[in-house]
Amino acid sequence: MLKPDIVIIYDELESGHEASWSWLIHSLQQMKTDEANQTFSASLPNATGTGKLFASQPVKWELADTADVPANNWLGAKYADGSLKTYDNPQWHLKVTSQDKCKSMRFLVILQISPDTGLFEKKSNKSDENGKIDISVGQWNISANLNTNLHPDLFIRKTDEKTAFSLNSNEIVLNGKIYSGKANTSSKLLEMIDRKMIISETGDVLPWNVQEAIRNLNQQN
Repeated sequence: MLKPDIVIIYDELESGHEASWSWLIHSLQQMKTDEANQTFSASLPNATGTGKLFASQPVKWELADTADVPANNWLGAKYADGSLKTYDNPQWHLKVTSQDKCKSMRFLVILQISPDTGLFEKKSNKSDENGKIDISVGQWNISANLNTNLHPDLFIRKTDEKTAFSLNSNEIVLNGKIYSGKANTSSKLLEMIDRKMIISETGDVLPWNVQEAIRNLNQQN
């Protein structure tokens, strides 16, 4: 999350076989899409959510107000007044899918959730022949590698040179200075705290269900 209202999602997807890859988002409010500009949005009285999607391969967009599998109250859940809960309110589902099957796919999505979407509308972006995307949104500059033949890379820098984030890099270069972490492939966050530049880092973390399966296996052994 980039304060105050920007969210970045960078997905690196790989498989041992060619597959169709889909990026999904859901909304209780009516969703609008602009496939030509690769944007989508949904609004409430006090805020609007707007998103722009980039993909490593050509994609197709599907928007529906019904779920693939109807939601049925098979558990018999009830409201406070004792009546059965129903799930018949409209819900909007956007699915963006690779046009061709492939072994790897990358998605980059920029979201703004705010009473004022002017920041997002003033963004600028450009790409090069190697699949690198450079985007400016408000006070933030974002660079991401969408070329699946190259190493994943995401770099985010605030224009005041006081905050930066880097994925899978050996170091962060900010304001002419080099900041190194302990691990070359870690995710690194550099930010000014109490007038000092502090770097923190973390490695990949397994999903909780995988961690739980490993713990159970260790206990059995």
